[in-house]
Amino acid sequence: MTFRSLFASATPLLAFALSATLLGCDDSPSPGSCQGPDCVLPPDPCPDRNPLRNPYVGELHAHTVYSFDSILAGVTVGPRDMYRFAQGESLALPPFAPGSAQRSTRLRRPLDFAAATDHAEFFGEMRVCTVPGFDGYDSDFCERTREQIEVSQDADLLEEPGEPLPQVFVDLAFVLIDLAPERFSMCGSGDEDCISESSMVWQDEQAAAKEFYDRCTFTTFAAY
Repeated sequence: MTFRSLFASATPLLAFALSATLLGCDDSPSPGSCQGPDCVLPPDPCPDRNPLRNPYVGELHAHTVYSFDSILAGVTVGPRDMYRFAQGESLALPPFAPGSAQRSTRLRRPLDFAAATDHAEFFGEMRVCTVPGFDGYDSDFCERTREQIEVSQDADLLEEPGEPLPQVFVDLAFVLIDLAPERFSMCGSGDEDCISESSMVWQDEQAAAKEFYDRCTFTTFAAY
C-alpha cells in the first residue's frame, strides 16, 4: 500500500476523531450535567435568530421628566412611559388643557431597543424643587422652577414663540458652562439633598430599564 492510499483511507477516520475531540472540548454544560448554584446554561436561541443578522431600529437619545430641560419644557413622562411608548403605546404631549392632553402621538411601529438618556446634571435639583418636604423646596430658585413647569404644561399660559428664555434656564446654563461649578444653595448642607436625590433618580432609571428588558423582543440600556 502506498503512502498516498494509506493517507486517503485514514483521512475520514482522522476527521471523525478530530470532530469528536472538538465536540468534547465544548465548555457549555449540558442540561443533564448542569448542577449546583454556579451552573449557568446558555439561553435558548430567540425565535427570530438569523445567522446572517437582522436589522433593528431603536432610539438612544430620549429625555424624560428627569431631564431638567424636559421638565422645564412641560414633559411629564418618566422612563417607564418612554419605554411603553417605544413598545407602541400612545403618549400624551404638552401643553395640556385643564385635566387632559390636547394631543398625543404614537410610533408607526414599535422599536426594537431604546434607552432613556436623561441629562445627569441637575437630577437632584429638579427633585428638590418639585417634591415637597425638602428645605430648598421654598427657595426662590425652586419657586421659579415650578412656575416655569406650570407655564410649559398649561396651554393658556404658554408663551409665544420667540420670547426670551426663562431666567431659570439661564441660571442653569451658567452653571453648565462654569469651569468650577457649584450647586445651588437649596441643595442643603453639604449638598446632601441634591446628591441623595440624584442617586435615587439614577437607581430608578436603572430599575426601569431592567423592568422593560426582554432578551428576544425589546432591548433596554441603563444610560444617561
